[in-house]
This record gives sequence, structure tokens and C-alpha cells, in this order.
Amino acid sequence: MDFLDPNNDCGQALLKLAGNGSAILAELLRLSNHIPDVFLFDSSSKEKKKDEKNQEIIMINGEAIDSATAHLLYYEQKKYENILFDFQYLKNQDIYDAKIQGNIDYIDLDENFRESYMEIIERFFQVFDSIYNYYKEFKTFIANVNEGYFIDFNLETILQNQEGKRLLIEVFYLYGVMLILQDRLIPAIARERLVVCYIRYKGQNSSDYVNEVCKLVKTTGYSFNSKTKAETFPPNYPSDYFSRFNIDRVLIEQLINTLKDDDVYNQLAAYPNPEHRSVALSNQASIIFTLLSFCPKILQNENAKMREIVDKHFPDNWVIPIYQGHLVDLTEFWSPFPAAMKALSNNIVIENIRKIAQTHLYKMQDCLKRLDKYIIEGQLQEEFVLDHVKELMNCLRDCNVTIRWILIHRNCKNKKFKEVIDQCSTPKEIINLLLNLSKFEHQLKNMFQKLVSQKHNIWAEDKQKCYENMNEIAEYFSGNRNWGKNTIDENYANWFRNVTNIVESLDYKHSTKTGRKIQQLIQALEDVQVYDVIERSVQIKYYISETQKALHHMVRIVNVKRQILVNISYITDFAYAWLLIEDYVPIMQEEIKMEPKVVLSLKTVFMKLASIMNQSLVRIIESGSEDLRSVANYYSGELVKFVKKVLQVIPTKIFSLLESVSVILTQNVKEFEVKLSKEELKEHAQFDHRFQLAKLTHEVSVFTEGMLVLDKTLMGVIEIEPKEILIDGIRKELGKTLAHILHEGFIFKKGQANEELEGKLRALREKVKGLKRSIEYIQDFLNVYGEKIWSEELSRIIEFAVEKEATALVSKKYSTSLAEAQENYFIPNFIPDNNDFTFMGRVLRHITETISKGCYIDHLSSWYDQTGNQMFGLRYVNYVQDYLGTTFLQGLDKLIVYSIVSELNKFCRFYGLQIGGGGISDDKRAKGNKVNKQLLQSIKFFDEDLSENLGNLNPQYIKQYAILIKAIQPLYQTFLPSIIQIGKLQLLRKLVVKQIYFSAKVESSQYTSCLETLNYTILHNLDEIKDNAKRTFVEREEELYNLGGNETLNNTRLLTPQQLAMRAEKERDAENRLKGMLKDMTVALEAIGFVNPMNKVYKLTKDLDHFPLVAALITLNALTQLTYDPNIYSLIRKNKELIVDGPHFVVGLITIFKQYHYNNYKKFILYLIHFIKVSIHSGGPSSLLSKQLPADAMMTLNFLEELIKYDGSSREIITNNLGTYIFDYYKTY
Repeated sequence: MDFLDPNNDCGQALLKLAGNGSAILAELLRLSNHIPDVFLFDSSSKEKKKDEKNQEIIMINGEAIDSATAHLLYYEQKKYENILFDFQYLKNQDIYDAKIQGNIDYIDLDENFRESYMEIIERFFQVFDSIYNYYKEFKTFIANVNEGYFIDFNLETILQNQEGKRLLIEVFYLYGVMLILQDRLIPAIARERLVVCYIRYKGQNSSDYVNEVCKLVKTTGYSFNSKTKAETFPPNYPSDYFSRFNIDRVLIEQLINTLKDDDVYNQLAAYPNPEHRSVALSNQASIIFTLLSFCPKILQNENAKMREIVDKHFPDNWVIPIYQGHLVDLTEFWSPFPAAMKALSNNIVIENIRKIAQTHLYKMQDCLKRLDKYIIEGQLQEEFVLDHVKELMNCLRDCNVTIRWILIHRNCKNKKFKEVIDQCSTPKEIINLLLNLSKFEHQLKNMFQKLVSQKHNIWAEDKQKCYENMNEIAEYFSGNRNWGKNTIDENYANWFRNVTNIVESLDYKHSTKTGRKIQQLIQALEDVQVYDVIERSVQIKYYISETQKALHHMVRIVNVKRQILVNISYITDFAYAWLLIEDYVPIMQEEIKMEPKVVLSLKTVFMKLASIMNQSLVRIIESGSEDLRSVANYYSGELVKFVKKVLQVIPTKIFSLLESVSVILTQNVKEFEVKLSKEELKEHAQFDHRFQLAKLTHEVSVFTEGMLVLDKTLMGVIEIEPKEILIDGIRKELGKTLAHILHEGFIFKKGQANEELEGKLRALREKVKGLKRSIEYIQDFLNVYGEKIWSEELSRIIEFAVEKEATALVSKKYSTSLAEAQENYFIPNFIPDNNDFTFMGRVLRHITETISKGCYIDHLSSWYDQTGNQMFGLRYVNYVQDYLGTTFLQGLDKLIVYSIVSELNKFCRFYGLQIGGGGISDDKRAKGNKVNKQLLQSIKFFDEDLSENLGNLNPQYIKQYAILIKAIQPLYQTFLPSIIQIGKLQLLRKLVVKQIYFSAKVESSQYTSCLETLNYTILHNLDEIKDNAKRTFVEREEELYNLGGNETLNNTRLLTPQQLAMRAEKERDAENRLKGMLKDMTVALEAIGFVNPMNKVYKLTKDLDHFPLVAALITLNALTQLTYDPNIYSLIRKNKELIVDGPHFVVGLITIFKQYHYNNYKKFILYLIHFIKVSIHSGGPSSLLSKQLPADAMMTLNFLEELIKYDGSSREIITNNLGTYIFDYYKTY
């Protein structure tokens, strides 16, 4: 039975292990690119240095980053430094937990952090856990083999089997690679923080192997700089790291000996030249290096064995790829091991390196010459390839061996070695060799694939041709053909018939035997031509000549076997260059800039690079793993990213040309009017500018053509479309430009007049208009939809900015959406300004700071200063819409909503800590140390008393009001800023949605009307819609029939309990679908501004304790700082230094009450009405007859009037309990 046979349990177990190992490595590589910055950054590692140009750079964890990113990282780290711990936490767990639990701010921050990052934390822990489980599984497999669990198989028999030997070696190799890449790609500080977070949030018992995972990921002291590739090795590394878990050293040594003595993968056959031996054994070299890390004794002491290993696997190579382009320099990695270094030092010395480098320099020049000869269009045709198979394959080997050695060893760490190697070739020469080589490989491989696939047909055609030719000659000698003079000779006829029979018996499946027969036939046909009869006949000689050619062709085609394609696959493998090729992207892009059509040559480079899929997927495919799709998509996605990165130079160049086009269109070329006189025509001609415009347009067309010559190409399992790459590239450049324009356009100076906002909007309008016009002008030359791209990218930039601000404002779950937006479209980071991360935050802050100083007049929808000048209002909102479009207003509206939610959260938290409710537990309140028990007791008793005695107008109540108003003043100062901010934001949102709605009615009147009508219909028929939805979704005849054949509709009594349960489940499904439809409807209505912010529920939370009474007391406090202005019919602040303002305060309170049950709002109004009545009655009988209310009562009455103005629902309560006549009566005096 074959070792990989599905019925072979031993083989399938090993194969499954190898497949799992490849899948784990893919996940490890995937996650290493998405480590949240908060886990990586260590503020203690931040330092400033000078670069080569003497400019200041910021170094974090040894890597240089831009200042904006540094500020963001520093902000994140400082924010969470008190809840993020390394493994020191495990030693003093109680102390750290007590520190967090003893501080209410830390508790809230910890909860927000868990909600935001738990998903990514779990995913990282799963990959660490998978590595340990992989170790356990192969340990279990070895134990089972040793115990005889697999009949007919033990370790010796497995190692004697070719596939078994390979799989067993690979299983250990993959585990070693996991350890190396885990330590290299996920820094120790991130690993420890991630695992500690998992333990804290999920508990010690959430996984069976928490302790083992901690042991696996704890710091080793090793560090790796991903940019400079610099490594720091601690003592006894990697020996101590690889020995954390027990490995059978005897078995590992046995595997090492097998690798030392054998060609495990049979690749020497693909490299017959002895000079290529190290490349033929390169896969083995990577494996044996990894396995040696488990056996430090060999590296340390066994000189003879190390000498044998080095001489066989590392005679001229000391920098090796271990997995998917990750390199190891043996002169560094093995430096602590005497035996290993002694063996290396025999070969790796400066004289040998200089000699090797010179050899490869000569080969490189020779390869370029040979390739130039072969890649000429039409050179590699079938006949040429069949005649020069050996020569072509030798060229293929030489070129790949040369470029492999140069690419890899240019990354060696020894400076002297590197200088010698770098002198032998330039990056441009390497790219030229790569371009020519990949083109040659592509043509040669395609030709051999064609020959192999059509081998049967070609053989059959040649065979038929030979048969017919020989038969024609036989017929001629039989007298059946009239070729002039008849010559009948049965001997010749029989001889040629015999040749015909031999030809008919030829079979290419027995290539050796058939080859000898064909050679004999060719010689026989050559010999027969010496006879006079044959020599005198032109026709016979022609047929014999054609037959000989066909027989020669059959000999060549019979030697073309599928093994050639396998050898080509081995030889052309480019997985080792996966990371190295990144260094040559700028060279490729320079080549594209000089000649855009070089993209066609780069296509073959991309296809060559796709060989990274081979190593990773082969065992996954063989094992039938479910991870195949995920792993294939990951590597394919990485390939597509690389292709886009290289080709991004074309959109970048196009966009740089577009900027010049924009300048000409906006500053130089005059727009044609609808009507133009002949005299003005010459003035508008502007030949020089239009020539420059045409020249730039031509350049854009050339670059576009360069991109579009690339056909659709399959990168792994993803097909790339050149036009889509072009469009994505333009989007990326447009997004980058727009982000910079908006960032720089909205930088405000402190104390800047609001007129500056209008000036900035005008300046932005000119820049944005020019950019948009150039996109529209060039869209036909690019064959893209410019207007669509423009609107989508502007929306993306604004949405990205809003989401970034929202992440800071409210607790949002961590997702990769922002990271993907930055990665795919490169939306740049900018240095935060006063906690505002983006231009959207700065705009909103500037507006709110401006309106804070003004007075809001509702009927004018504007804020005014004391001199009567408008500070902000609909005019400015209209400017924003005119200059930046409705999209900007929609983004601003969304950000205002997030800001309101943030302020509501803040208010509820403060209230819950100070008084109670809002989901804040007593334990949290106690930890917050903010509870005034005496005040709480007084509020509680007074609230209970008032609730039952609202009709009691005892004058004693006025004293109790006065006592509580004074007592609650400290809380008033705490709550007031949030109330005022909520009010400002709500009033601002009213203006924004009003402008959006107006714009929607004008620009999309039919769509808006449809949505309004649908909304009206749904609201007035919601119950009926729900019933119809359930009936339509559930009560269909065929469904009831399937349930039990019941023909009676709407008769649930006849259904069985099981059928009733199924019916209930379908009804729930119908309700969920209806909810989804209503949610979509709400989003659509908000997008057109059809929303009343005053009625919006922004936050679902538990009731606040005694809130109606506390709100009434806060209101009475606020009214002492307000006065009523009869000229504008509004409450205004008594002096400009106060933060309280009438409309802001009123709207803020209304908004807070809208988040809770209506009874709270009603109770609040009743308390204020009670205060008015008690104030009137407290003055005695004379005050009841007075036409002048007490000042407090009058201000409260004015407040109630403001409530009616901003929230009509309060009118009914006030009318029923106070009467509106009182307003008119007292205001007349």
C-alpha cells in the first residue's frame, strides 16, 4: 500500500500534521501583519535620533517611524499603560487586579479595551495555542508509532519509505519554523501582552494549555528590526528557546543524519551540474538548519558531522531562506557554536567569497547574453525547442542559480562580505536579468506544456505521415501508382510494406525501445537510397526524406516527458525571494516610468513570484484540509498586494500629471461661455496653454496604455484585472491628495475669527474644484468614471475621519476596517491636535468653540455675539454644502451624533457615580469615592415626598427647595458642561440636517418624496405590516403541507407542538427581517436629513436615580445665572464669562430626557410647576393677588416656555397642570 494512500492511517496522520503545520504558519504570517499598535508600542523605547540628512527621526522599538504615527502610538500606549501588562502580571496577579479594581477610571477603560480588542486577542491566542497543540499532536504520533499503534510501521520503516521520510522530516521542520517566525514576527512584548489580556478577560481555565502557551510565548531576549533586518541574539539562543518543550533528540539526530546522507527530495536529478549542488539541496539545507536548532550538541561539539553538513549543503552559501523568503545568516546565527563556525570558516572566507562573487558576475553577464538570444520574438518555436532542449535547460539552470545566489547573499550581515558581493552587480542589472529570465521561463514553460499536452496528437500525426509515405512507395513498386515510368518490383514493395508495419507498431509509451526502433528505421531508409531504382526517382526520395524528418521529430517528441515540467518547476522556484523582491520595487517602478509597456515583462515576474503558493499548499491539498481556501486566499491576496504596489507608480505618475492639468484648467485656460463672439474667440484659444494641456493628456494616455497592455492574470486563486488596478491606484492617489488638502485646509489658530472658516472654505473650494475638474477632464482618456471615483473617495476620506474620531469618542469594537482603509488606499495619519485626530474633529471643535461664545436665536437658526454679528448659522452650513458637498455635511452629522453619544455617556457615568443609576453598580460608586450620602438621603426623601404631594403647596417646601439647590451646586458644576455641550451639538445638528434635507428635496425630489411616503405608510400601518409579514412569510400552503399536510390556514390548534415551534421560529425570522428593513429605512432617511434630532434616542441605558428631581434642582441653579431677553424671546446668560446659555441648557436637558421613559420628563415638568406654585403661595395672600411673579417663579415660567418652544410634547403637560393663560397674563405686566 502506498504511504499516502487514503487507507494508510499512518501516512494520513503524518500528512494531516504537515497540512496543519502549513495552515498554522499561514495564520501566523497573516496575523503578524495585523498586530494592533497598542500591543507593540513601549513608551520606554521611544527615542529621537538624527538621520543621514541630519533631520530628527523618532525610533520606537528600534524602528524609525513618522512623527504622526509616533504621536498616535504614544497616545494609545499612554491611554492603556495601566491596564496592559507583560508576564510580570502573572507573578503578582492580585496586586495588579486590585490596582485596576480600585480605580473606577481603570475599570471603565479596561471594559472598553476588552470590548474593542477581544476578537483579535482571541485570534492571536488561538494561533499560539495551535502551535502548542501541533507540538502535542506530533509527540502523540511518535508515541503511537513507538507503541505499535500503526501496524506494519515503525520509525525505521517510515524513514525507509520515500514519502514517509519526507513527511516525518517536514513535521519537525514546520514546528521549528513556527518557533523562529513567532519570535521574529511577533515581538515578545506583544506576545506577552496579548496572552495576559486573554487570561485576564477569559480566565485561567478558558484553555487547557494556558500555562504551556505562556511558556511558549514568553520573551527569549531576541529582537528583530523588520526594516533594517538587524537581529539581536541573547546567550544560548536558540538552544534554550527550542528546548522549552521536550523533543526526542535521538529521533532528531536520526533525521539530521538522513538529510546529511540522502537527497531526500530527489532534486539532484534536476541539477546535473555539480556546481549547482547547493541549490539542488537548498530545501534540505533549510530543513537541516532548522533541525540543528533542536540539537545544540551537534552545533557545539561535533566537528566532523558539521564539516560534512556544511560541505554538502553550505559550500558556497551562508545566507539561506528558511520559509517564504525569511532569511537566516549562518555566520550570525551559528556564531555561539564552535563546531558550526569552524565548519563554516573552511569555506566562508573573504577570498572564497570574492572568487564566488566574480564567478556569478561572469555568469550573470553570460546569462544576459544568452537570454537576449532566446527571448527574441518567435525564437522559441517547437522545432527550435526540440532541437535545443539540453541547451535551453542548462541556460534555465544557470540563470536561476545565479540570480538566486546574488539576491540572497546581497542580504548578508557581514559588512566586508556584503561590500564584495555588492560590487559584482547593481540592482538594475539584477532586475534586467530577472525580467529577461522570467520572460524566457514563461515562453519555455508554455512551449513544453504545449508539447506535453499535445504529445499524443503530434506523435500520431508524425506516425500517420510516415505510414502513408511508406505505403505510397510500396504501392508504387506494386504498380498501383503512375509516377511516369512504371517500375514493378515486389521485393521493394514487400520491404516498404514491412517498414509500414514497423511504423504502425511504434508506441511512445515505451520510449527507450521505440527510440531504438526509430533510429534503426532512419538508418535503414538512409541505406536503401543507394539503390539505383530509388536514387533515380525524385518522388521516392522525397517521400523517404519526409519520413526521415517525421521519424526524427518522433524521436525528439518521445523524449519530452512530464518530468521536464517538474524539473522546470523546481528550477524556477522563486519563493525564496518573496521578501527580498521588496527592495527592488523602486527599480521596477523606475523602469515603468521610462517605458510603461515594460509592465508586460513584469507580468512574467509576477507569475514567477506566484511559486510561493507551491511550498505552502502542497501538503494542505494532499491532506484535503478545510484550510485550503483560507490559506490560498491569504497568499493570493499578498501576491495581488505586491502587484498593485509595483504598478502603483502608474497611477501616481498619472496623478502627478493631473495636478499639472488642474493648474492649467483652473488658472490658465478660460472656460468657454455658452455664447461667444468672434472677437473673443482668439482670446479664448490660448494655443500655448492648450498645447501644454494636450501634451500632458498624451502622457497620461501613454501611461494608461502601459497599464492596460497587461492582460487578466491569475495570481494564485485571485484574478487581477489591470483596469481595476488602475482605478484602485487612482483612488489611492486621489484619497491621499484629498486627505492632505482637507487636513491642511482645516487647521485653525486659537482665537481665530469665525470669518476665517468661510475663508478656509473658499480656499478649499478652489483646490477641490480644480482637482475634480481635472479628474472629469481626463476620465475619457483613462476610460474610467471620474465623477463616481471622486464622490466615492471623498466619502471614504470623510467616513474614515469620522470613524477615527468616533473610536476616540465612544467605545467601538476593534476591527480591521480602518487599518484596511489605510493599507488599501493609504489614507495618511496626521499628528493629533488637541485630541482631535482628523480634520473633521477640528472643524466640529472650531464650530462648537465659536458658538459657545454666542447666543442662539431659534427663529433665525443662528448664533450671534453681543454686538449682533452672526457667529454661525445656516449661512455657514450652506457654505460647507456649496464648497464641499452634501457628503461633508453627512459626515459632520454622523460625527455630531458620536459626540452627543460621548457626552451622554459622560453625563450618565458622572451621574451614576455621584447619585446612582445608569447601570453603575454600588460597588463602582464606592470605588469612585464620589458619593455624598447625606445629599443622596435628602434627595431620596424629598423625591418620595414630592411624588405623593404635588398638590400640596405648603410654603415649607420653598425652604427645602432652597436647601437642596444650594447643596446640589457642586454637582451642578459637574453636570453643566455635558448638558451645555449636548445642547450645542443638538442645535448644530438641527441646522446640518435641515440643510441636508433642503438639498435632497432640490436635487433628488422624487427619491426624497418616495422615502417620506414610505416612512409615513410604515409608521401609520406598522401593526398591520407586522401581521402581514408574518402571515406572508409563514402561512403558505406548501409550507403547512410540508409541516403535516394541514390544508386549513390560520388554524394553529391543529398543528403539533413540533410544528408550532417551527412556526414560532419562522415568525421570529420574519420579525428580524422586518427589523432589518426598518433599520435600512432609518439609515436612508437620515442620509436625506429627514430626522428630528430632538426626538432621537441616541443611547439605551438604565434609568438614573431621582433624575427628574435632580434635573429640576439643576435647572433652578442654572436659572440663577440666566436672564430673559424679551427682544429675542429667549433665555440668555447674565454675563459672557458664564458657560451656561439658555437654548443650549434647555435643549441639552430635553435630549437627556428623551433617552429615558416619557414619565421622567413629565415628572420633571411637574416638579418645576410645583416650584412655581409654591413660590407664588409662599408670599401669602397678597402675592396671589399681585400682578408680578416672584423672580424665581418668573424665570422658571420662562424656562417652561422655552421647553414648549423646543419640544412641543411638553405643552400638554404644562397646559393641564399650569395653564397657558398664566404666561400671557404675567408677561403683560
